[in-house]
Amino acid sequence: MLGRQNSVNSTLSRSSSGIIVPNMHAPVRPGMERAPTSMALNKPLSRLRLDGQVALIFGGGGKIGIETAGRLLVEGATVAIVDIDQPALQSAIPVLRAALPTGVPIESRLLTIAADATIEEDVEACVKKTLQRFDRLDIALLNAGVREEAKSLFDQSEEDYEHIMSVNVKSAFFCVKHVAAAMRVLGNGGSIIFRSSIAGLRGFPDQAIYSTSRFAVRGLALSAAEELGQFNIRVNTIHTSIIATPGYKEGWSKENLAEVKEDTSLPRFGMPDDVASVVAFLASDDSRFMTGGCLKIDGGSEAKGYVYGSASTRETTNKNRAVYKKCTTLLGEKLQFPIALAPVRVLKIFNLSGEIAATKAAAKEAVPYIFSSAATATIEDVAEAIGKDGQRRYQLYWPSREHDDITISLLSRAKKAGYGVLFVTLYTYIIGWRPSDMDNGYNPFMGSDRVNVEPGLTDPVFRKQFKERHGVQIEQMLDTAALEWMQHWDGPIILKGIQTVGDAVKAVEAGVQVIIVSNHGGRQQDGGNSSPGILPHIKDAVGDKLTIFFDSGVGSGVDIAKAMALGADCTLIGRPYVYGLALGGEQGVSHVLKSLVGELELTLHLSEIPSVDKKDLNRSVLVQEDDLFNTVKGIDIH
Repeated sequence: MLGRQNSVNSTLSRSSSGIIVPNMHAPVRPGMERAPTSMALNKPLSRLRLDGQVALIFGGGGKIGIETAGRLLVEGATVAIVDIDQPALQSAIPVLRAALPTGVPIESRLLTIAADATIEEDVEACVKKTLQRFDRLDIALLNAGVREEAKSLFDQSEEDYEHIMSVNVKSAFFCVKHVAAAMRVLGNGGSIIFRSSIAGLRGFPDQAIYSTSRFAVRGLALSAAEELGQFNIRVNTIHTSIIATPGYKEGWSKENLAEVKEDTSLPRFGMPDDVASVVAFLASDDSRFMTGGCLKIDGGSEAKGYVYGSASTRETTNKNRAVYKKCTTLLGEKLQFPIALAPVRVLKIFNLSGEIAATKAAAKEAVPYIFSSAATATIEDVAEAIGKDGQRRYQLYWPSREHDDITISLLSRAKKAGYGVLFVTLYTYIIGWRPSDMDNGYNPFMGSDRVNVEPGLTDPVFRKQFKERHGVQIEQMLDTAALEWMQHWDGPIILKGIQTVGDAVKAVEAGVQVIIVSNHGGRQQDGGNSSPGILPHIKDAVGDKLTIFFDSGVGSGVDIAKAMALGADCTLIGRPYVYGLALGGEQGVSHVLKSLVGELELTLHLSEIPSVDKKDLNRSVLVQEDDLFNTVKGIDIH
């Protein structure tokens, strides 16, 4: 298996050519010698399952064709390979020679034929040449095919249609017609294997013609299986997902490939030998009672699709997801999901990997991460964890104006480290009255060896002020003048903690582009406004003059959908990702983010809301309990 290791007890080994071959000396597993016997089990197993048989492979010049030819040679078959690419056939000869035992001349076991499978006369000639050379034909793999460049249905042309349908469908029809005719005359039965694609089972977006052609191949195989069974000719289809061959990335964006890999239960793409081993099985007597079958070589993408996907071909899901990923922007940056990780203090008290783990998980899941100035990692370390191409976002607890030198020092470090967006937290600078902490006798800032507010303690100006004054006063109120002073920051400024319509209007007047409607999860101040309650009033007051982010109490995909319907453009997640961090570090945060995205998508689908665009997801989709009660006024519900 190309690029993969086999264990010492594997039943497969590799020849000098790189082709996988069965290992007849693999040790017997404990207990196998006492397995129940039957007539079939008493029959000696042979590595040469295809000894004396002749196979014809159309589309044999590519990696899958060559790997399969080598596997069949090793299994004892004689092979003829057909391809339109003559140089590819010549290159295959030395590779396949190494699959044969020493001293066996390649000419006695291998025939190469240059031909075009879309021309019926060429296909008929290939069958005749195989019979003239080897006097029989037992196996055929119909592997010829092409895949189109990803294009919208509206951009595909008649020329595209003719080319793809000719190579993928017409060639398959000519091949099965003439191969089956020869097998019927010979009277020995046989095995014909069509290679199709997962696209022939569920369809792929932006590949309408290719998917159509692969569905057609499946239909052709089923029809042939019905008709040819009377001649003991078995016909089966294999449906492959992406197989890692040269050029397999063509027609796929990096994002598409990542999605396909995520769709797969086994964490890799398929390899040519994964296909070859299944073909060898279908060619052999081991599958003697199989015909009309459909075998999926997809790493479990179909199985995972029940949970991860949706009904039918997933066309609707993919369209929704495409719209959904483009719907939210932050200062011109497209966000894949309307979710960001809120700035949370001192994450190392939950997991020693702290902010670094949260940063890496957010980057992996394409979710923005906002770094807190009360963190347990340094500004520079988090910047490095984000990566050179990642967007860096810094949150500031603003010291009092008399300590502008500290603010300037921290922001200068942030700017030097590449942070481009500044979040400024309003109001909640000190810890509130928290009876639960008193009950538990716990304060993370007292007596914990995990809590060092690194951005401050690694800052020389902060350390000097702290030493001289035993603490730094935090500004209690930010006025318009303070915001004007903050405009010296070379980049966007976002205010976090807006809780009134008046403050939102002041933010517009001060030239702020983004606000975060938040009561900080109710963690510090009791009796304040409900963030979901004030959000629609703020939206009505500022309209489209501001981008509105929202946090406080967001714990599920349903919560995200509700917040966006009330007027938010994006939501910040706090407690949920911290729970994930505490339980599983980086993987725990990733799991929480995937769960939230999945819940949001499920909520939209089940509510028949096609996207999170404001034209689809707004207050019109929400119903309050009072409204429901009013609809049954006058009806005795007791």
